[in-house]
Amino acid sequence: QSALAHAELLALQQALSQVGDRYLSTAEVYVTLEPCAMCTGALLLTRVRRLVFAARDPKAGACGSLYNLCVDPRLNHEIEVTPDVLAEEAGVLLQSFFQRRRSG
Repeated sequence: QSALAHAELLALQQALSQVGDRYLSTAEVYVTLEPCAMCTGALLLTRVRRLVFAARDPKAGACGSLYNLCVDPRLNHEIEVTPDVLAEEAGVLLQSFFQRRRSG
């Protein structure tokens, strides 16, 4: 029930506590949906090395769709991005997940 409880933020927080550092410079993050600006900012601040995502998010995606924060040269870090991995399958999973949430 929190606008801040995105999966990426929760995973980064847990990983940082496990590593005991403020950076995850060797980490690769795999997500189903292209991260929003808030989550991309967290990925940049923790200096994640690589992001892999399945489905693009044309409404809020900040890694190539709406914005492209991962490779903005004005920022102090860039993230290698691999988009569209199993995009169709992920799209079906996401639609099913959100339909169940709305109906139930």
